[in-house]
Amino acid sequence: MKRGVALLSVVVSFCAITLLGGAFCLSFFKVLRLGDKLGLSAMILAQDIRDLQLSSMTSRGYSRLYIDFSNLERYLKVYPDSKVVERRLPREVRVSSFSFTEGYLSFSPSGAPLQGGYISLTDGKRRLYVIVAVTTGRVRISERLP
Repeated sequence: MKRGVALLSVVVSFCAITLLGGAFCLSFFKVLRLGDKLGLSAMILAQDIRDLQLSSMTSRGYSRLYIDFSNLERYLKVYPDSKVVERRLPREVRVSSFSFTEGYLSFSPSGAPLQGGYISLTDGKRRLYVIVAVTTGRVRISERLP
């Protein structure tokens, strides 16, 4: 009887240690992924684009995301109420190219982009694309162009 109780307590302790170790490993990998400044910058840019899209729909106005030609380490968000927010990329990350002919991405009051395309971010080693679909306005991040 005592052996069964001792064996059960060892198994329960082993399971608890395994669960705690797994949770620690997952949080550690999340920290490593957030250390990737290029990936984090692409996620923030995609979120800013979605924010402008939602702002156009809720306020029934046009919103724009301007790429600064003179300083490719920043971009501007212009909301329908003329509020302007400047976003700076980390020092290692910059905009390497984009496909918007006027230099900005614009959303209509329905939330649809006036033109689709991509913004390419690089850190000197890798490149990520933030892609905006023209018909649906879907925003996604990819390592390759569509």
